[in-house]
Amino acid sequence: MDPKEQPEEQTTNEEPEKEITERELRDRLMKEEAAARAKRMEYLKSIDPSLPEKVAQWKRDYPYVGSVHIQDQLYIFRAISRAEYLAIATKIGDQAKIEEALASKGLLWPPINTMEWVTMPAGIPFTLSQLVQQASGFQPDETLPIRL
Repeated sequence: MDPKEQPEEQTTNEEPEKEITERELRDRLMKEEAAARAKRMEYLKSIDPSLPEKVAQWKRDYPYVGSVHIQDQLYIFRAISRAEYLAIATKIGDQAKIEEALASKGLLWPPINTMEWVTMPAGIPFTLSQLVQQASGFQPDETLPIRL
């Protein structure tokens, strides 16, 4: 082959990709999680200025505190204990009332009284009761809501 016909080697000024160490990856993930947590706390503060302090206290008081948005409303809930679950399940026979009681027991915010369950869309108490049960270990962790 004629030297004039040989393709020229392409040179770039790009550095080869640096392999990330496990420690660097862990540090990066911790920073991202801290930033996401700070963003969530700012969001909570925009809803209610005292909410971040309340969440911090709930996280000290309960093994799991989670949040979910249902129909544009933020709900913060906790896991319940086996004793709390049995107290509800053994006293109430009606499934819909059990759902409301589980949702009420686990709901931390917003405050909802028993009468309000009757006027809200039917799926909200059901969904909250499912999330409370899931957070309490009744269902697999694969679809757990965002932990606060």
